[in-house]
Amino acid sequence: MTVVYRIKEGDREWIRIIMKGAPEVVVRKCGYKQEENQVDTKMDESDRIKFLDGVVKIVAGEQQDEENWTNGLKTILYAYRDLDVY
Repeated sequence: MTVVYRIKEGDREWIRIIMKGAPEVVVRKCGYKQEENQVDTKMDESDRIKFLDGVVKIVAGEQQDEENWTNGLKTILYAYRDLDVY
């Protein structure tokens, strides 16, 4: 699912696109990741694989396949992009 917002703060106006979905789908569309210190770092294919193998498993837990799926729980990833309005 993707939503688009038009945001205005003072004289600045921009569009924010927010996407949510299965991590395997969303992370393929990401070119950057935001670190804990709010700095954006470029991602390549190996970074995407590391992210999926590491972070998603930590969030979902090692029991995700058996326990979470039977309870209807699954991991959802959010991503966003800001575009300036001219």
